Amino acid sequence: MDLFYKGYDPAAPVTSGAQHLSAAAARFAVSIVRSIPQLPEAAWIQFQRLLTVDALWSLCLILAGWVLATVVGGFIGLAVNALLIAYGLVELWEQIQDVGHALRQWAVTAYEATTDAALDTAAQHFATALAQGGLTLLEVLVTHRVFRAVEGKLRERFPSPGWLRTQYEQAAALYQGDFMGDDL
Repeated sequence: MDLFYKGYDPAAPVTSGAQHLSAAAARFAVSIVRSIPQLPEAAWIQFQRLLTVDALWSLCLILAGWVLATVVGGFIGLAVNALLIAYGLVELWEQIQDVGHALRQWAVTAYEATTDAALDTAAQHFATALAQGGLTLLEVLVTHRVFRAVEGKLRERFPSPGWLRTQYEQAAALYQGDFMGDDL
């Protein structure tokens, strides 16, 4: 997967929209995982309780869709919005918009990232947003009935990548002082 893919093919709007969405979700996931060592202990404990790797991936798909549909817009936004409407996720948009202003800077930074350094900056924004109340948004989203209803369907279409599980486990170990590598 090209982590920084942002293309769009008008001849294949659904396919290219899905690729664009997957790459954006991957950037979101990488920046979130890189934020783990920066989280205060209480935030890390709640983060672990709320987000398994699979739930994290599904959440990133939804948030990437929200950014593409509402912030980026254009043809790619329309294609992704249509894709997510088909999954019944529009009901979550209002929840994201009501509580998600603190996470907007992270989301835009992660979406626009073209380098690993930009993803590290996005990770800092995510850690800050969580510490300032973003955990409430995460809890609202991942416990929402619509999220629960479509989480499995999303992962069928967009399976959780193996590399995400590895990076999540490494970041968790790094947080706890057990990991000495520099692979994130």
